[in-house]
Amino acid sequence: MHRALASIARRLVNIKGNGSAPEKAELAQSESIDPAPVVPAAATTRPEPPDVHVQQWKGAWVSGAESRWSGASVVANPHKAGSTRAAAWRAGWHWADRQPDRRVDRRAQEADDSLGLGRQFELRIGIGVD
Repeated sequence: MHRALASIARRLVNIKGNGSAPEKAELAQSESIDPAPVVPAAATTRPEPPDVHVQQWKGAWVSGAESRWSGASVVANPHKAGSTRAAAWRAGWHWADRQPDRRVDRRAQEADDSLGLGRQFELRIGIGVD
């Protein structure tokens, strides 16, 4: 660890004010560098938990998919151009463009079919045909 800190210190000493490094300047090995304790960044430095960003992105993506299934154009994106939400909305819209409408809960429809035979049974025996 001492060698790594000494190496970093040498590099910092060698950097000029304009960002370029001089030819080569060495620190004497006998010079000791008192390492500062490593303190992890506090959790309060992050403005919001990472899940918030994920949930916002997912919400925009789902909104884009539902907009496509509702017939909206891709140019109807409600988010600011260039934002991550606009990109998520657009990704959801393009995904839904190639997928069937999944807003209908098929489980609810299957639950209504107590015999498990569905509309085909009704058509074959003539029940429920208008």
